[in-house]
Amino acid sequence: VMESITGYIENVLKLKVNRAKSAMDKPCWRRFPGFSFYMRKGIARNFVHKKSVERFKEKVRAITSRSNDRSRDFRIADVKAIAEELDQSIS
Repeated sequence: VMESITGYIENVLKLKVNRAKSAMDKPCWRRFPGFSFYMRKGIARNFVHKKSVERFKEKVRAITSRSNDRSRDFRIADVKAIAEELDQSIS
């Protein structure tokens, strides 16, 4: 199965596969940047790692800090853009 998928990715999609990092396994046993999967009652679900959530909170705090010289409206617009970007990355 791995060779079939790798062949499709490299030959049809013309993408490079890093064979040292590539593996076939259950999603709950694999790690992905910023999130993972788990099984509950036979249904696969995803969750965001605590470190990623903390980084997001720190960015929001920095943008919305009252010591920031920018106006409140600009800070809210920045937070909205970050939230939309985060939503897109996990959708």
